[in-house]
Amino acid sequence: VRMLPPELTEDVFRKQVEDFAGDTGEVQWMRFWRGDLQRQQTASSSARSRGDASGSASEGCSRCYVRLRDHEAARKFHGAFHGHAYVTERGHEFRATVSVAPNQRCPKGRKKRDPKENTIEKDGDYKRFLASLEEDSSSQRQPPPPQQQQQQAEDLVVTPLMAYMRKKAAQRAAGAKKRRKKGQDKARKAKSNNKNAKNKAERERELMSQGGFQLVRRKGNKGGGGGG
Repeated sequence: VRMLPPELTEDVFRKQVEDFAGDTGEVQWMRFWRGDLQRQQTASSSARSRGDASGSASEGCSRCYVRLRDHEAARKFHGAFHGHAYVTERGHEFRATVSVAPNQRCPKGRKKRDPKENTIEKDGDYKRFLASLEEDSSSQRQPPPPQQQQQQAEDLVVTPLMAYMRKKAAQRAAGAKKRRKKGQDKARKAKSNNKNAKNKAERERELMSQGGFQLVRRKGNKGGGGGG
């Protein structure tokens, strides 16, 4: 059912359908989509400006999909609702149109509840799985005996590729250790220089405060002449 007023609510239209069908069971399923009044008014204005009276007439209108019991019920429904006039509070008239839906399928009812839902804790396979996890965790916590560890070490075969990779790893570790030691030595030297400079500055300030003097040598001035 199309061309229903945008202001039409589902409750009002459902009441009309129930009054038509009664308790006969002719209406098996119904889905209502309410329209958009602003969109419908915009589409109607655009259609009138183009001189098209029916191009966008259904845009923004409400619509409803109804599944009927058989062809006879569909014929009665068509006779009752096709061309039915709806007049809104603003005086706008809408004439409903009833046609066959392009897709005759409709959603099925609610699915049945799974009988195995929330029963995994009682499942035997799940319980055995949990028991195996506990056994694995307990065996991992206990270290193997020394004889087994020695046997595993003897069974380990070192291939040439493994030996090469170990050598490269040892070289990288040695280089990193050397660079780290060099950086530490450089940092200690810089710290010592800063400490010496600080001590020298303190001695100079102490000497000046006691009325002493300091001889300053200037580059390029080897003569004994002094400034005024």
